[in-house]
Amino acid sequence: RTQLPNWKEQRGRWHSGPGWVPSQVSFSRSAARAAMRAAYSPAALASSLSNEDMVVTDAILRGGHRIDVFTLDTGRMHGDTLALVGDIRQRYGYELQVFRPQPQAVTQYVKVYGRDAFYESVDLRHACCDIRKVEPLKRAKDGLDAWISGRKAFQRPMNEGVELLNAIQDVYLSKEITVA
Repeated sequence: RTQLPNWKEQRGRWHSGPGWVPSQVSFSRSAARAAMRAAYSPAALASSLSNEDMVVTDAILRGGHRIDVFTLDTGRMHGDTLALVGDIRQRYGYELQVFRPQPQAVTQYVKVYGRDAFYESVDLRHACCDIRKVEPLKRAKDGLDAWISGRKAFQRPMNEGVELLNAIQDVYLSKEITVA
């Protein structure tokens, strides 16, 4: 298994020409096309702007696939990460869709609980995630027939990962969609 390079270390190299995708990464464009054809359109990639998502974004945009790409700006992301939105615009001429939480909901949460309250309890963490991630994600997926989201193998054991994908499908997508 190949370890992906740290994006901060690679960012300058990525701007150096058409071979900007790290050479260690292999992505099957034909597999992506086959998975997304006809039945699952419109479709979108929910990008975290991670190395892996940047590789998929490159394949989508260079391949001319009819797949939108969006990201969530929770209001807590690093500036270096958000700078990749401009990098995508510059490299591909593509305006990445950026979904943000409702400002009044964030303001109310911070006023009542404090900026870093999500560290204090699971309930406050869930409340913060509902405001900063879940609600914007629901708006982002509105009208989609397919939603591509990445999950790294090390993040969850396979059985839990499948359960997570099923839960995501149940919450965010139409019940008729059978592929997550």
